[in-house]
Amino acid sequence: MRNPIYCVADEYSYHYFLEHDGNLFGDMSEFDGQHGLSSYNKTDQMKVEDEDSTFFNPKFSQLMTQKPVSEWIISVGRHEGFISSRKWVETQKTLDEIAEKYNRPHRKTNALLSGREGKEMHL
Repeated sequence: MRNPIYCVADEYSYHYFLEHDGNLFGDMSEFDGQHGLSSYNKTDQMKVEDEDSTFFNPKFSQLMTQKPVSEWIISVGRHEGFISSRKWVETQKTLDEIAEKYNRPHRKTNALLSGREGKEMHL
C-alpha cells in the first residue's frame, strides 16, 4: 500500500512527492497520467547474525527500515499505472494517521493504583 509503483504518474502524484521533498527524476511533462511510478532508495537493508547462528551453521536475518520520502528517488516507469494518484495519496494519509495513533509511546507509571480510575474501591 506504500509502494508507489501502482500509482498513476500524473500532475497530482508529481506535486505530492514535490511537497514531501521526494527526489523527482524527470520533468513534470513526463508524468502523463498513463504510466506508473518507479521508486528507488526506499529502504535501508542490513544483514544481521541470527541468535541461532553458529560457526558451522551461520544464519542471518535481513532487517529493512523504511526511509523517509525525502530520500526516495521517483521517476516515471514504463508500466501502466493502476491506482489513481488521488486514491494512492489518500491511502498514504490514512496509513500515516493509523501509524501516528498506534505508534505513540505508552505512558508508564509505577503508581500503586494506576488503571483503577473510576472504579469503586472497597477497603
